[in-house]
Amino acid sequence: MLNTFLHRGLNIINRRIYLRFINGMKNSKEYQQKKLLETLKILKELPAHKVKLSNINNYQDFKTLPIASFSEIEQDVLIQQNSTQAHFCQNIVRFQPTSGSSNHIKWIPYNESLLKEFDQAAAIWLADLAKHYPGILKGKHYWSLSWLPNDLREKQNIDDSEILSPLRKLFMKNIFAVDQKVMHTKSIEENIFATVCFLATCEDLSLISVWSPTFLLSLLSTLEQRIDDVVKVLETGIWPIDIHLEMRAPKNATQAKKLKNNSSYQDLWPHLALISCWDTAQSKVYASKLRNIFPKTPIQGKGLWTTEAVITIPIKKEYVLAYQSHFYEFEELTSKNIFPSWELKIGMQVSPIVTTSNGMIRYKINDRLEVTKMDGDCPSLTFLGRIGDCDLVGEKLSHQNVEEIFANLDDEVKPIGLVGVQSPLNEKLPYYLCLVHKGNIQLEERIEVQLQEIFHYKLARELNQLGAVRVIASQNIHEIYEQLCINKGMIKGNIKVDPLIMIKTDEFIYATR
Repeated sequence: MLNTFLHRGLNIINRRIYLRFINGMKNSKEYQQKKLLETLKILKELPAHKVKLSNINNYQDFKTLPIASFSEIEQDVLIQQNSTQAHFCQNIVRFQPTSGSSNHIKWIPYNESLLKEFDQAAAIWLADLAKHYPGILKGKHYWSLSWLPNDLREKQNIDDSEILSPLRKLFMKNIFAVDQKVMHTKSIEENIFATVCFLATCEDLSLISVWSPTFLLSLLSTLEQRIDDVVKVLETGIWPIDIHLEMRAPKNATQAKKLKNNSSYQDLWPHLALISCWDTAQSKVYASKLRNIFPKTPIQGKGLWTTEAVITIPIKKEYVLAYQSHFYEFEELTSKNIFPSWELKIGMQVSPIVTTSNGMIRYKINDRLEVTKMDGDCPSLTFLGRIGDCDLVGEKLSHQNVEEIFANLDDEVKPIGLVGVQSPLNEKLPYYLCLVHKGNIQLEERIEVQLQEIFHYKLARELNQLGAVRVIASQNIHEIYEQLCINKGMIKGNIKVDPLIMIKTDEFIYATR
């Protein structure tokens, strides 16, 4: 009864925002222009933006400003990090880490205004879910949003509910299946085990929301590997000796019995009404694995949410631009022309450029999207993949990352490229292969150490979403690389060495070792 009351109250709050969004889609141009002026008014008062924005009063003026990457704003962000005064943006809440191409960690400022922009998009999404998947209103939810590698856990606390408004957070706090204190454990290993125990206890679990499907697969793998420990926790309510948590362990004898009887996941969570995760681009194959594991549970693809901004929200089986959250422009990838959102055309392949209330002005996000629909002047866009990156599970490796690593290797190694293996034949986890002329076990260790300096790669390894890097050494490494490219459909005469590529399976590589 409490769950039903909380869900209904939350849905009443969300539905008003949802209806306003739906009713405004056909006139999103008007809202976008208003959003731009509101954002500029806030930013014009801050030292980092005063000069640049002083004479900018409309979109015609605004589009003369340069497109920015993190390197252009990094110094101002650093000043803001070391100051108690507003410099880059007002009302800072925290700095959120993410990976960069030339920067191993980018620290993105989160202020109250940006969190409200995220919160609004979350409210619209939740209201749409309640309309089309009403079963999620009958139980508890698991949301996995932000994770930190072990070396940052003591320095930075991340609470998944922080993107929500205080009122919405009050409702959601009692709907979450996993105790939020779990996020404050000292290590990812303890966090994962505790998360698995809370999920296994929750017989009324109705929604699982994760970013990468590989993360949910990793949770299920942990449950299978430590099933005896999980059963003991559920029977006794006591953590194992290797888990040091200052919170009460969950207890549920009925669920423990299901686990001992090798019940299916559908039996463990009979009320699971929806799984939300990435299901396009590189994640498609892993989403299919989840569909096999949960044949009775629908899977909804995620909209595009980045650390810097929310781009799309899944609505009506489309990925609709979150036009009320930020101001959006798009670079058409063929012509390199810049368009505001209301001028996009169906079939265009584009990359988003966002202006947000935390001070990111014309900030380019290196994702490839395709315009699939226009509802009035509001576009829907499908995520196709990262531009110039390899992103098997969310690790976001860039060409520049790889080139920097190769520059640190000994001359006799002569590295050719780093190959992301999406669906290994004999391994559970995707991983990277480094193709070199000469190498050994020590080389694998050296490359792995350097890769783990990249924030999202390190996080993916610690979350057990990626296997360790492998090295293949051969005097014929160029021929091996060329055959890989031919297998990918490239014409032999057009092949040039790319330091970072992806293949679906490692079958050919192991056949040539």
